[in-house]
Amino acid sequence: MARPEGANAAVTRARILEAASQLFAEQGKDGTSMRLVAQRSGVTQATVHHYFGHKADLYEAVISSVYDSARDLRTELDELLAQETDLAALTNRAVCVAYRFVLSHQAVARLALRHLLDHGQLPADHGRNTMVPFLDNTSAAMAAVTGRATEDVRMALLSISFVVVRYGLMTPQEMALLLTGTDTRRKTLDPALIEQVEDHLAKLVRQLLML
Repeated sequence: MARPEGANAAVTRARILEAASQLFAEQGKDGTSMRLVAQRSGVTQATVHHYFGHKADLYEAVISSVYDSARDLRTELDELLAQETDLAALTNRAVCVAYRFVLSHQAVARLALRHLLDHGQLPADHGRNTMVPFLDNTSAAMAAVTGRATEDVRMALLSISFVVVRYGLMTPQEMALLLTGTDTRRKTLDPALIEQVEDHLAKLVRQLLML
């Protein structure tokens, strides 16, 4: 449990953040203790306090990491928007990028949703600094190409983002059960079902945007 001598500080800090993200997402802020975070991350409780102080400080650091992850996704989507000229191809690639991002950041997505349940809204900074610029830029660009009203495109983007997150949070068991009706104990996501979801999401966004 003790911190290995000479351990890389950045690696240790990242491990603690990951463990804390999972626990805050699973059990909420009140249900998570620094002791549990230490156990999950494989370090001493003193090490957790050394890097993050009190639990409130650790929670704020985790929320900040959520913002950072969301900004990474926004950057990738902005680059797609700038590079891809075919609108149908753009929507297909963008929805796949967003879906795969949620699949690989499930703890972050669950934490954001738990914050939504606990506070009635997503973190304000996330809305101002990430979601609003993304919606502003993307809806204006796609409205110019499609000829649709910007507010209609904006609503469509919001709707598909909610759906993408829900599909991205499916466990292997839930995905198999809901998509195929099969009750399975799979521990990993079925690649064929992932592709099926991607195809469905791409079709859905094309319908919402009337492409």
